[in-house]
Amino acid sequence: MTNQKPKVRFNPRADLVTLVSLPVASDMTVEVKDSLWYSGDELRALRDNAREAGRLIRQKYEESISLHVPQHYIISEYEVCSRGLELRIDPERQENIHITRQIIMKYQHRAGRLIRQKYEESISLHV
Repeated sequence: MTNQKPKVRFNPRADLVTLVSLPVASDMTVEVKDSLWYSGDELRALRDNAREAGRLIRQKYEESISLHVPQHYIISEYEVCSRGLELRIDPERQENIHITRQIIMKYQHRAGRLIRQKYEESISLHV
């Protein structure tokens, strides 16, 4: 076992795009922005496709468990490619995200109330 750090290599033929070569949004015309940025419909379609792919993968996984068939026999190559869909595939992760959001909202609400309270107290002292 060696202690060498893994080496990273990049394709020498890859196109290099630097931030300097990209125009600032305020300098772009509406047409250029429309051609470069995702539209609302495109973003909705991406979200819907991710949701559907996650549903299919979960369904196939659940079927493989109930049939006692190895997962690689059931899921096609397209469905195996789930990178980036982890949240959609794993119900436990979905539940953890939901709980986390609830806690954050609870504490943001509490912090907002305390700030308003302190503000009202400081106003009453100056009156």
